[in-house]
Amino acid sequence: MEIIIAHPLDPSNLREGGAIRYAWEVINILLKKNVKTTLLGVKLGKENFSHANFRFVPLVKGTDHWFFYHLALAIKLPFLRLPKNAIIHVMRPDFMFWFALYKRRNPKILTSDKPDEWMKQHHPIIYKLGGRIIRKFMEQFVMSTIDYLITDIRTVNYYIEKYPHLKSKSLFYKPFVNLELFKPMDKEKCKEKFGFKELKKIALFVGRIAPVKNLELLIKSFSIVEGKISDAWLVIVGRGEKSYESSLKSLAQRIGIKNIIFLGEINPLLIPEIINCADVLVLTSHIEGSPNVVRESIACGVPVVATDVGDVKAVITSEKLGLVVKPDPNEIANSIIFYLDAPSDFKNIIRNECMITANKWAETENEYLKLCYQLYSQRKI
Repeated sequence: MEIIIAHPLDPSNLREGGAIRYAWEVINILLKKNVKTTLLGVKLGKENFSHANFRFVPLVKGTDHWFFYHLALAIKLPFLRLPKNAIIHVMRPDFMFWFALYKRRNPKILTSDKPDEWMKQHHPIIYKLGGRIIRKFMEQFVMSTIDYLITDIRTVNYYIEKYPHLKSKSLFYKPFVNLELFKPMDKEKCKEKFGFKELKKIALFVGRIAPVKNLELLIKSFSIVEGKISDAWLVIVGRGEKSYESSLKSLAQRIGIKNIIFLGEINPLLIPEIINCADVLVLTSHIEGSPNVVRESIACGVPVVATDVGDVKAVITSEKLGLVVKPDPNEIANSIIFYLDAPSDFKNIIRNECMITANKWAETENEYLKLCYQLYSQRKI
C-alpha cells in the first residue's frame, strides 16, 4: 500500500499552521507503521528529510503560498506517474480538484472544513467577483469523486445536505496528536529555555497571525486580565501577516497592555515546550475546523479557553480540560483568570485529566490505518 499526501509543506522546514501539522502527523503515522508514503509538497530550504519509506516530490520551490501550489498542481500533475492503486489524501477541496480531474482511478481521501468560510475571510473581493462560483464548481466535481471525507462535527451537515451520497463516506476529524512529543514537561525548564523564567502566569496563543484568529478579541480580553492580575503575561506565537501583526501591537499599546510578548514563528518541534510554559492556552477565532492546537495543549496538560468554533465543544467536555466561551472580552478574561489563579492542587487535577483524555486518542492512528487498508483492498488493481 502507498499513500500520497498532497499539501504545501516542506518536511525539513516545517511551518506553523493547523493543516500543515495535520498533514505532517498523518505522514508520521504512516512512516511509523512502515507504510510507503509520498509527499507532493514544496521546497523551502536546502535541508532534506529522509526515511526508507518516504519519497518527497517538491512541486514548488521557495514558497508555500497556496496560489503557487495550486498552479503547480494544475500544470505538473498530469505528467506525474502515480501508482493507480495508491491512495491520495489531500487537505483542501481546491487542491483535490486536480487529482479528481487527472488521477480519476486513484482512491481519494479528503480532509476539509467548510471551504466558503476560508475564501470569505481571506479573499472577500475574489469571492464576490466569481470566486464563489468557481469554488462551488470545483467542490461539486471533487465531492462526486472522493471515497472518504474527513471533516468536523459541524461541517459534516453542510456536506451531507449538499451531497447526500457522502453520508456513508463521512468521518469526523480524528485527533492526530503525536503523544511522544505533546506531553507534560517540566514547566520551569521550558520557561527557562524561552527566557520566560520571570513570567509567573502565562496565557498563550499559538497559531497563524491572521484576522480569522480574531486576536483583537484576545488582546482586549487580556487587558481585563492584566488589570486584575498584575503578574499575568500574554505570549503570542506564530507567523502571519505583518500588517495585521503591526495593528495588533498598536492595539496593545493603545489600550495600555504592558505584559505582552510577540514571539514570532518558532520551529513546530518546539511547540510542545512552548505550550508547557503556559497555564492556559487561548483561542478566540472567528472560524476553525478542528484546531490541532486545542488537542495538543490538552495533551501537554494545559487547559484551553476557546470560542465556540469547529469541534472544540466535542473536545473540551469538562472545565478540567478547558472552557468554551462566548466571544465576549469579559467572559474570556474571567475564564483565563480562572486558570491563571487556580490553586496548585486543582492544576494537578487538570493535568491528570488532560493526560487521561489524551491517552484515549492513541487509538486514532489505528483507525486511520484501518481506513486506508480497507480502501486499498476495495480498490486494489
